[in-house]
Amino acid sequence: MPSSRALAKPPAKKTAQNAAESSAENLTFNFAQDFDQESTLQEPLQLSRTSVATAVVPAVPVVSSAAILSIDRNATRNFLAMPLWDLPIRIFHWTLVIAVLVAVVSAKLGGEWMTLHGKAGFAILGLLSFRLAWGFAGSKYARFAQFFPTPSKLRRYLQGSWKARGHNPLGAISVFALLGLLALQAGGGLLTDDEISFTGPLAHLIDTELAVRLTGLHHQLSNIVLGLVALHIVAIIFYRVVKRKNLLTPMITGVEQVPAESAFEDIEEQNERRGQRRHTVALAVSLALAIAVAYGASSGFGTRTQAELVVAPAVSSSNLQDNVQKPAPAPAW
Repeated sequence: MPSSRALAKPPAKKTAQNAAESSAENLTFNFAQDFDQESTLQEPLQLSRTSVATAVVPAVPVVSSAAILSIDRNATRNFLAMPLWDLPIRIFHWTLVIAVLVAVVSAKLGGEWMTLHGKAGFAILGLLSFRLAWGFAGSKYARFAQFFPTPSKLRRYLQGSWKARGHNPLGAISVFALLGLLALQAGGGLLTDDEISFTGPLAHLIDTELAVRLTGLHHQLSNIVLGLVALHIVAIIFYRVVKRKNLLTPMITGVEQVPAESAFEDIEEQNERRGQRRHTVALAVSLALAIAVAYGASSGFGTRTQAELVVAPAVSSSNLQDNVQKPAPAPAW
């Protein structure tokens, strides 16, 4: 009779399949979707912490850039790159930065640079018109309703219970304040007249004294604009250094690194909205509005050149000499 040792089977070696399953703890799911295309899901996406390592993940519709999911059960923090700011918003943001910078520098230089200052103001008006339209018809995180700072949002944010993507309530207040002040500055600039080198295209519609007063107010408000811009930059640095959150990169790449747990909810929300058309018509209308406002504001734009400033006094003097009453000639009889 064979011994019990002979009957005992040697321990089974780990098969390649078991090795693959054990190594499935660290998986990387790549979701790639082009900005101009949208794919739909055949079945709703269902993921959980227990099934994420073995789930078969279909394509996920995104607005821009590629979203890459890297999940490691042994890691302390798992992140998913999710789309945040669409391409039109990013182009608007950085174009507005350039236009404001040109307007500030040209105003400091003065003189003939005021022509460029006026054109920068027209560009700002066009950009703000686009943002106004895109704030109602744009993508999810570009719409004003998404980040409008309601009292309940502010209360939850101050209590530390507010959790959402995009602008936080305090950041939203800063955004609305900056956009409103820029609109006031650019719109008011159309009525200004410094009586030296710049005359707004609508300055002739009001009294000269009022236009001069508006010019002084325009100069004072520019300091507030610079203050809000500085506060905006300080907030970005604060979030990067103190809260370890990068606000600048998403405005360049369009995607944001978010915790995987909260990202799954956003993926499911996008799946529910599958089949929705892109905002092509809304984008075209917004661009047309921006161009129309910028062109309309620039109509009648004029600056006083140095040549006109030199000639004007001479002409005025000659007119005064011509208007001096001369003695009447003696009668012929």
